[in-house]
Amino acid sequence: MDNFWKNKTVAVTGAFGFVGSRMCNTLSSLGANVYGFIKPANPFTFSPIDEMPGKYIWNYKRDSFSKSLTVIANNIIDFPLNDPNMMQAVLGNIGGNGVDIVIHLAAQAIVTKAGNTPYYTISNNISSTHGLLEACLNIGRNKNISVVLASTDKVYGNQPVLPYTEDMNLLGAGPYDASKVCCDVLARCYAQSGLNIGITRNANIYGPNDYNTSRIIPGTIISVLNGEMPVIRSDGKPMRDYLYIDDCINGYLLLAELLYDKSIKSGEAYNLSSNSPINVIDLYKKILSSCGKMDIEPRILSQAKTEIEKQWLNSDKIRKLGWKSEVGLDEGLSKTVEWIKEKL
Repeated sequence: MDNFWKNKTVAVTGAFGFVGSRMCNTLSSLGANVYGFIKPANPFTFSPIDEMPGKYIWNYKRDSFSKSLTVIANNIIDFPLNDPNMMQAVLGNIGGNGVDIVIHLAAQAIVTKAGNTPYYTISNNISSTHGLLEACLNIGRNKNISVVLASTDKVYGNQPVLPYTEDMNLLGAGPYDASKVCCDVLARCYAQSGLNIGITRNANIYGPNDYNTSRIIPGTIISVLNGEMPVIRSDGKPMRDYLYIDDCINGYLLLAELLYDKSIKSGEAYNLSSNSPINVIDLYKKILSSCGKMDIEPRILSQAKTEIEKQWLNSDKIRKLGWKSEVGLDEGLSKTVEWIKEKL
């Protein structure tokens, strides 16, 4: 993989997000020329590090602690994705010869926020994807490019049989879920028009770079380390599978490479998961153990009434291409705890 990525021009949308920031750093370490796209008027403050060209520091304060990440990219582009003509002009010229690979991560992905702001979530997620795919289609008429669209297990919705497989109908009904279903359909539509694109449907991603306290893993770790009572929004019974961030990124990169080399068919979806579902209470106990605590009772809110009780994925399809999840849950939690300790 190292030789493949060297000097490739790669655009990453959502570059300052949880996955996006780590994706930029990983690509940079592989020798790619990385262009990170962020939302216009991004509320985060960032600045280049003068003595380290291509590195940016992202800072802001929330929940009484400071967030700081280093995002390595050749350029940070503050630009709307939903204007296909402008996106084509930008992507068609970055790096001198235009983009080689696009990894589309940008989305409003917080499920609880989506429930409160459905119009924004749906319009933002769909329009940005639509504009980007149109631009990539036009660029791809004149040069070889590949696109990876990050989707989610939420697109499957409430299914009578588990685990989810890629051939199931997409029944996602919540605002976030439905927006990602639409993006998934758009990707397959553009594949029929000639765009070289693959879709990843991910399990719940966790690991370093995630400061979002609404998610159970970073939220619980931060609460425990700060001596606060952790909160569980559900009744503790929902079952999910969890995927360490580096395993997720490796899946994206594998698909991008295989698409670029025309080794796999365009328009296909691939589940990324650990194939190891766990309920929320058992996950909570593992988080406590990783923090060196075993005697903290959580406050259980039982408020997640609209969430699906059981969701997990079968990832055999992408495993046949050579991918697998390398980091188990216990190891991944330990890595995450150590990273958060350094940041608090």
